[in-house]
Amino acid sequence: MRVLLVTNLFPSEQEPTRGTFTLNALKALCAIDDVQVVSPLPWWDTWKRPSQLFTTPVQLHGGVRSHYPTMWAVPRMPVASAAGCAASIRPLCRRIHRSFPFEVVLGVWAWPDAAAAGAVARDFNVPVVVKVVGSDINRLAQRPDLRPRIGRALNKAAAVIAVSEPLRHALIELEIPGDRITVVPGGVNGQMFAIGDRAVARDRLGLPHGEQILLYVGNYRTEKGVDLLLEAMRLMNTEGECPLLLMVGGGELEAVLRSRAEEWGITGRVRFCGRQLQNDLPTWFAAADAFCLASRSEGCPNVLLEAMSCGRPVVAAAVGGIPNMVTQDTGILVSPEKPDEFAAAIRKALAAEWTPERIRAAGAGRTWEEVGGEIHGVLQRAVAQMRG
Repeated sequence: MRVLLVTNLFPSEQEPTRGTFTLNALKALCAIDDVQVVSPLPWWDTWKRPSQLFTTPVQLHGGVRSHYPTMWAVPRMPVASAAGCAASIRPLCRRIHRSFPFEVVLGVWAWPDAAAAGAVARDFNVPVVVKVVGSDINRLAQRPDLRPRIGRALNKAAAVIAVSEPLRHALIELEIPGDRITVVPGGVNGQMFAIGDRAVARDRLGLPHGEQILLYVGNYRTEKGVDLLLEAMRLMNTEGECPLLLMVGGGELEAVLRSRAEEWGITGRVRFCGRQLQNDLPTWFAAADAFCLASRSEGCPNVLLEAMSCGRPVVAAAVGGIPNMVTQDTGILVSPEKPDEFAAAIRKALAAEWTPERIRAAGAGRTWEEVGGEIHGVLQRAVAQMRG
């Protein structure tokens, strides 16, 4: 089966760490289907590279042919972005179709990707399947200006894939028929994310051996609760000995977080480590004593599966699909928006005796091959249904 994937959540040479979960699922899907990717880049991200504004770079990621057209849209006007995205990718999709007559379009992310993917699918009379991953429904779909538009875009899809059961319920509240929603949680590469030697990892990263170390990996965004995590660090610092927090990632809140760390006198206890390639992440997990995720909303965060696969306990907010992922054998759940409780849970986790092998066994996620197979099944059913 020939599949066209449309999404903004995909790695590129400029952002190699973006949407790695999409890439992992795609590589697994490619073992079954032929896939090409269209990943539009907004012009305000590419204007510093004028040669790319009016061209479509083609790159290979995991052996997949990936196209990066410029998306012409108005910044900070998401209502209009779907039309801009669709208009920007349709000519490219027509060219792709001549040599790669795709049978189904898969859109990842609810807005504007789902609407643009649907427009392309209608152009060629093929079904569209949309995968939603968390913030696109938990955050964007809560906006009064976007909610009805996202609902219409998803209702036009032959099927919708959600990464967690709570996300499925949120889709039903958007009036998406339950029988058209399939839950396909994320996976983990257990060979890559394996239990590592803490001392060796700390030597490699230049980290101290005599300290307790916490790790966060992800975007610096409000829904990820990074401000709450920093508040928990402030509380621990005022109450006595404070662990060292490694913040791996980047994003819109970095300047705010750095300013708060300086204001609260915890710059020596928080290190902003920048974005890291996925192949390097197992070393960071191995170096840590515990992993922290204080999110306000989530789907099914793959980073938790990766942490547990590396044998590291997790302290996480009980939101989205997280309560179904974390057990008493793998970590501690905390009420959201409670930095004091989060600080207490961190202290408890650091004081507990954890067995890495037990965490890995109890928290083992499904393989990406399983994920790819389930996505293929949804796509196959959508194609069969349209063909009658």
